[in-house]
Amino acid sequence: MKKIIKIVKNNMIGFTVGVVIAIAISTYAATQLASSSVYYDNTTSGGSSNTVSGAIDELYDMATTHCPDGYICKKPICKRATTLHTEICSQTSTSSYCRADGYTSGDTITYGNLGESGTLASGDAFDCDVNGDGTYDAETERFYYVSDMTNGITSDSDTAVLIYYNNVSGGEANNTTSYAYNTNYSSTEYYGPQTAVTQLPTTSQWSNVSLKYKTRDITDELGTIRVTGFSYDGYSARLLTTQEIEQGCKITVGNRTKGELSSKCKYLMENTKYSNSSLKTYGSWLETPTSSDSRSAWNVFGSIRGVNDSIVGTSSLDGVRPAIEVLKSDISY
Repeated sequence: MKKIIKIVKNNMIGFTVGVVIAIAISTYAATQLASSSVYYDNTTSGGSSNTVSGAIDELYDMATTHCPDGYICKKPICKRATTLHTEICSQTSTSSYCRADGYTSGDTITYGNLGESGTLASGDAFDCDVNGDGTYDAETERFYYVSDMTNGITSDSDTAVLIYYNNVSGGEANNTTSYAYNTNYSSTEYYGPQTAVTQLPTTSQWSNVSLKYKTRDITDELGTIRVTGFSYDGYSARLLTTQEIEQGCKITVGNRTKGELSSKCKYLMENTKYSNSSLKTYGSWLETPTSSDSRSAWNVFGSIRGVNDSIVGTSSLDGVRPAIEVLKSDISY
């Protein structure tokens, strides 16, 4: 027998709805009911959702700013997107970019997926209130779930890594600029993305998200630590790693297989030359240096639709694309 949760709308929104939300959240957390055993009846709530989590979100929005004593009323940082981003394929070469994936000139490319309630899959689109203003901007706050958090050494099943839809310049969305990974490099030492990191959103720009570890060890694609104690201090995001791409895209970095990102991870190539030659970058830098050469680091490369590597001092090919870390308990999915 299913447990029926029926939430009734009340005109005393400031208090009553706040209590209902808090009770619903605490009851749901305490009982850990399976989704198959719960039915939400929305016939008298004034809402449109037919899921418990969706109802809680709607009722919170009605509850204004009042939270009853003893309860924590907290909005999620990220919500499932309701629409997907698109671009027009305007490339001419049929052997690379979007045309090699079967699009003809003028076709619409759709990035990511709306996903399935209660599960997280690579490419699921989310709108995340990263700046803490209380809104979820479907255009400028679009992110895609990649995998559970990993730094190449450990994973964290409680934390989701999401990648921004665009490259950034000075922390702002920008598809017309490219940067070097690191202009300070040698043939014998690994330094990490010292140049690229300076373009990431700062803790004041994206004040609603933060990194679990501001200082982290950087590994190559094989898992060998190459940089100890690299600092992201002052920034709310970091670069994506090859390990996260391998987990989310089901590929092996280093194979350099053309089209390896096309089926599961096309979203990594939004706002790049993948769709349009007039856009500035071929892709974006990854945090991960190559195991074979301290002068090279991996990147997403839209022409081959895969993961490639470039000399870290090259400033004309790749952009800086922020990855954020969000507790799954702060994501409405």
